[in-house]
Amino acid sequence: MEIEYPIEVQPKYDGIRTQVHVHEDGKIQLFSRSLKEITDQFPDIVLILQENKTQTGIFDAEIYGIKSDYSPLPFEKFQKRLGVKEVTEELLKEFPATIVIFDIIYHKNGYHNEIQFRRTQLLEQCTAYFTPSRIVDNKQELMQNFGHAIKLGYEGIMIKKMYGKYLPGEGKTSFKNWFKYKGDGKTFDVIVIGAHMGTGDRRYVYASFDIAILKEEGNNILYPIGRCGLGFDVETLESITTKAKLMNGIENVKLIMEVKSDKIMVNEKGQYHFRFPRFVKFRPDKEVSDIDTLDIIKETLR
Repeated sequence: MEIEYPIEVQPKYDGIRTQVHVHEDGKIQLFSRSLKEITDQFPDIVLILQENKTQTGIFDAEIYGIKSDYSPLPFEKFQKRLGVKEVTEELLKEFPATIVIFDIIYHKNGYHNEIQFRRTQLLEQCTAYFTPSRIVDNKQELMQNFGHAIKLGYEGIMIKKMYGKYLPGEGKTSFKNWFKYKGDGKTFDVIVIGAHMGTGDRRYVYASFDIAILKEEGNNILYPIGRCGLGFDVETLESITTKAKLMNGIENVKLIMEVKSDKIMVNEKGQYHFRFPRFVKFRPDKEVSDIDTLDIIKETLR
């Protein structure tokens, strides 16, 4: 990725990407990246936005867990709050959450049509829960911001072109104006399509998994991208194996996870695959349509 300075830099949050809809009558709705309503799962977030009197509009945001000192909670711990049928007071206290709004999807005054750095300025007028942002002029400043973000417990940083417009799927399927940087090695969201029994002390559990990405955005045609057997502990493998047996096959579990790969290989047939991918974490907040695409893999190689 070639960077044209100056650029805008923001923290990369490790949570659930969320659309916030604030209606004229004050009603607030929350939607997942697949536009599934999740308002009832986060009454604490709705209360935060109501008390803050966030302006009417549609906003791009991230909900993430926080510790007692308000630093970010690792996603693998926060995910225990996701998908529960009943959100109790005990659950809210055990896994408190907050929200950060980082862009404007729609505003009646046309703020969403502005270029990036102007949208960032206008966002501060819309909510007190806007993401902090800095203008960076060179690589040294960029790496200093990255190091600071990691030290504070964030995943990395988002790099945004100052004069870019907001594009649908930006930061997920479109990387024309936004880029995420997490340091050495790339991470990708994949789905498990097959499983293989282990050997030795892991001979009774699935120990490696065939993984796939989407062949292209807009459909669910899968593209096999390799096999992942690194990064798992025995407890995790036992849990996966049990779920697969209960659901009559690993393909029925809909197991989406994030993997890290330091290199993408292309064979003589032009087929892409990860070299020694390593399991990072599960992504129960994502649908099949949210996993990475072949175009994103190709873009990584440029």
